[in-house]
Amino acid sequence: MATSAGFTPTWAKTYFYPNTTKNAIYVIIVGAGLTGLAIGLGLKKRGISYVILERQLERDRSWGVTISWSRPNLEKLLPSGILARLHECTPDPSWFLKEDKGSEEAIVLSDGQNKETLVNIPLPGAFRLNIKKTKRLWSQYVNIKEGKRVSSVEVTPDLPIVVCDDGSREHGSVTIGAECSGSQIRRWLLGKLAEPEVLPCTMLYLTVQYSAEHTAALDRMVHPVIDVGIHPKGMYMGFFLLDKPDLRQPETWSYYILSSWSEKFRVDGEKDLNRFQSLQARMDDWAEPFASGVAWAPKDLEVKEDVMKIWSPSPWNNYSGSITLAGGAAHSMTWHAFQFIKAIETVVRGEAPLQAAIEAYEKDVIARGVKEVAISKAQMESAHNHSSYKNSHVARHGVDPVA
Repeated sequence: MATSAGFTPTWAKTYFYPNTTKNAIYVIIVGAGLTGLAIGLGLKKRGISYVILERQLERDRSWGVTISWSRPNLEKLLPSGILARLHECTPDPSWFLKEDKGSEEAIVLSDGQNKETLVNIPLPGAFRLNIKKTKRLWSQYVNIKEGKRVSSVEVTPDLPIVVCDDGSREHGSVTIGAECSGSQIRRWLLGKLAEPEVLPCTMLYLTVQYSAEHTAALDRMVHPVIDVGIHPKGMYMGFFLLDKPDLRQPETWSYYILSSWSEKFRVDGEKDLNRFQSLQARMDDWAEPFASGVAWAPKDLEVKEDVMKIWSPSPWNNYSGSITLAGGAAHSMTWHAFQFIKAIETVVRGEAPLQAAIEAYEKDVIARGVKEVAISKAQMESAHNHSSYKNSHVARHGVDPVA
């Protein structure tokens, strides 16, 4: 198999000319979310060929994630060029670059009614990533083909072929689905078993900008990493800084509010309210910064409603190690980008055949994923049950992954 110019890619030599290049690998990554990008960056750093297929790279939705226990693995994945610019991916680069953060590197969980601290979890080195800013920077360093919506996978005796809606076909030695919870690769592998479980709660998220005066007031109240309230009326609310594009102009800053409540705590007449009104109707006895964060939001604010879903992984046919999953496609919790790259490295070094390396990787993903998803579901239930929250997994064990 050669190109029109007569050049044969190294991955093709392995499968079509097996005596010329030993252990060459070409990885097809489906999805350019944080997991897909992290895998691409890690492979590139190690000189392993890959391509990322992405339907739409730039999207209007943005939110944030907290990096804590995974920071060492993340730093091993990222090239020095990105590590030197990692502050650009954070909501507040000036805070990230601050040398002495003191007790600010923590997750604070409080009583939403009176702001009494329920749990304070020290997280040395923890910080937040702004998803949109992170994807924008990381995507500059990887090989991405945009506008590629995967429709199916063809499995041949030699290699998987990823087929896209536009008729294009990508050939590689291993394909990894990293497209988050709606993974097409997962659906293709598992059919009906790929469908997630919808949890019985309402979840809303708001991206908000305030006046300069209100922003300055909120900046004094909001924790720089995570500020979460658990309310006795069965509500959860997180208030997060999303972006500070200009430190001199507070009116340009944006915040991210995530709120949820159990379906059993619906109030009378709530179904007749729009989503923002429904949230406002529940804020009568909330403490700061939550109360003002909602009260000061623009009245015409667009509030997006999400469905809270989880998917507990079950074994799938990896077709002799040629197709697998990572990140939200594999389960709803932790990243496994680093583990996948370590598996591919063992193949490249000739220490293990591809099928054995992928099966070892999947054994860890599935076993740990099942435990973590179960904990995630229990944590969701406790977040909507104020009286039992102090006995929840996070309150007792923090945010480290399960063994």
